[in-house]
Amino acid sequence: MANKYSLSRIIRLPRRLSLREAKNEQRENEWHALERLFKKLYDSSDSVIPADLLQSLPINLQPLDLETDDIPNTDRFFRPWSVVKLETHVRSTEVTEANEDVAVVESILKDDTPRYKAMGGCKTWEWASELCYRLMWEVAVAPRKGTEGDLQTIKTVYGWRCLPYLPDDYRFQPWLCSQQGSWYPKYYFYIPGNSPHIKICMYHNADGVSGQILREELLAMLAAMISRLGQNKFRKHLIIPVCTPNIFSQLMLFSFVGKQHGRIFLAHFDGKGLVVRMSELYPFMAGEEDFHQNLFLFTRYLAGEIDPRGETTRFRHI
Repeated sequence: MANKYSLSRIIRLPRRLSLREAKNEQRENEWHALERLFKKLYDSSDSVIPADLLQSLPINLQPLDLETDDIPNTDRFFRPWSVVKLETHVRSTEVTEANEDVAVVESILKDDTPRYKAMGGCKTWEWASELCYRLMWEVAVAPRKGTEGDLQTIKTVYGWRCLPYLPDDYRFQPWLCSQQGSWYPKYYFYIPGNSPHIKICMYHNADGVSGQILREELLAMLAAMISRLGQNKFRKHLIIPVCTPNIFSQLMLFSFVGKQHGRIFLAHFDGKGLVVRMSELYPFMAGEEDFHQNLFLFTRYLAGEIDPRGETTRFRHI
C-alpha cells in the first residue's frame, strides 16, 4: 500500500510541478502587466485621464451599485456588512476620548472652529483628508456596543488591521508621501497572514466627476496590487483583491475628493486587464441630512469581511 501511495504521488508530481510553473508564469505576467500600466499612468501628468489614453489602456471600467450589490460571484472578494449587522454594533455613547475626538472632527468639517477660521478656511485636500479620517474612525477607533465592555472597535473584533502606510513593502512609500499636499492613500486595512485582500482610504484635492476615474485613484490601486503580488507569502494568490473607498489582484478603495464627495471602487486584474467597478459620488457635507446616512453606507463596506466566493488562487486559462 505504501509503495502504491508513493507511486501515485510520483505520477502526480509532474502535473503539480507543471501547474505550479504555469501559476508562477501567470503571476509574473500579471505583475509585469500591472507595472506597465502603472508606468503609463505615472508618465501622464493630468489627474483627469484623457479619453483617448483611457481607451488605449487595458482597463475595464464598470459601474458599482452599492445598494444592490449585484457583483458576479466569481468577482466577489469582499462582503459588506448588512444594515442589521452594523445596527447591532452601534457606536457606544459613553463619554470617551474617542467620542470627544470625532466631535472635533465634525466641527472642522463644518468649518466652524476658531482655528480653521483663523487660517482662512481649509484647502480642498485637507477637507478630503479629514473625511478620510472620519471614515477610518468608524471602524478603527469608535467604541461599539455588542463588543467586550462596549469599548472594542470593529477592527479589533473582526481581525482587520489599519496602517498609515502600505503594508509589507516600502518601495512605493517615499513617492506616495511626496504627494501628500494634493492626494494620498492615507489608510490601509488588511488582515495579517496570507490573505492578499486590502482596503484603502485615500483623499484627493481634485473635484470628482461622476463616471470619470482619476489618474491618482488608479495609481493608488496599482501600487497596492504590485506590492502585494511581489510578496513571497502571497505567492499562491493570482488575484489581489483591493477595496478602495477614495475619501476617494481584488482591492477596495474609498476615495474622498473635492467638494466633499466620496466614492468606492472594487478592482482586480482578470488576466487581460484591470477590472474596476466604480460607485457614484456620494455627498459628505457635514451637518447635512445625508452625511450620516452615507457614512453608514461606507462604513458597511469598510467593515465588511472577505467573501470566500471570490477565489484568489484559481488558475485561469487565458
